[in-house]
Amino acid sequence: MRSLDKSPPSETDFVKAQDLIKQGNDLESVGKYRRAILLYDQALKLHPNAAKALSRKGAALYILGDLEAAIRCYLKAVRIDNGLTEAWTSLGFIYRTRGELAKAWPCFGMAIEANPKNPNAWHDMGSLLMALGRHREALLYFDRALLLQPEDVQTLNAQGLAMLRLKEFDSALALFDRALRQDPEEPTVWLNKGAAFADQLILGEALICYRQALTLRPDYAGALVNIGSVHDERKRRRLALRFYDQAISLDPSCKEAWNNMGWTLRTMGNLPEAKECFLKALEIDPMFGQAKENLADLERSMLKTKVSTKRRGER
Repeated sequence: MRSLDKSPPSETDFVKAQDLIKQGNDLESVGKYRRAILLYDQALKLHPNAAKALSRKGAALYILGDLEAAIRCYLKAVRIDNGLTEAWTSLGFIYRTRGELAKAWPCFGMAIEANPKNPNAWHDMGSLLMALGRHREALLYFDRALLLQPEDVQTLNAQGLAMLRLKEFDSALALFDRALRQDPEEPTVWLNKGAAFADQLILGEALICYRQALTLRPDYAGALVNIGSVHDERKRRRLALRFYDQAISLDPSCKEAWNNMGWTLRTMGNLPEAKECFLKALEIDPMFGQAKENLADLERSMLKTKVSTKRRGER
């Protein structure tokens, strides 16, 4: 699994490099990422093939927002040691968040091959399959993760979300409840549990769950959006708009809030503002399917109205 180190450091340099890496890790753990990077660089001067130093440097660069530099570090790390699971999973995570799913796939596969007993590698592959819409297949990977780390909250939540996407509501709710028994203060689980109720139009229970998520995380834009959706379903349009507006105030990049606000404004007959909202959602995520469909449907409706008005005028 490991490539040969053609220029190994002296024993003294090796020990010094390991100490610098440890110091860098300690600085990372308290949020001092730039100082940690300086120590990793010092370690790499002494030991250029220190794959763990490159991997940790990549992690610090990622947190600082320099994704390209982080990718370069991870790629170099796995070229030196292709059994370094943490570098493969981190590299896959970056690719997945950037929408480069084809690049993420082999990274998570290599992470599993490098260490089949690492539950995070199985979880990450399952999450990638979810992003690809392969929910049934994702469940197999989440099962493997739970065998290695039973009752892990994040994996139970992910597995419940897969069941929710498959419309297997009872199984989804059972998994969310298992997760909440482990950690009753995890807001994302409360949000997803609420969604399982909302998809069945059990709106009162959904609202209870969303409010609990918001209590646990007062700045949770997703919870505000979902509360707005419940009010929309109950035809309380102005109240729904108020929650979407709050979500956008907290997170202007919340594409779901913009899309939902557009849908509500269209329902209220405010077509120009609705169009602006759909366009804003697509500016945030050009691949956002719901906003694409809503915008196309709105533009067709506006065109029909324009043609109809013109014909009436010609009479």
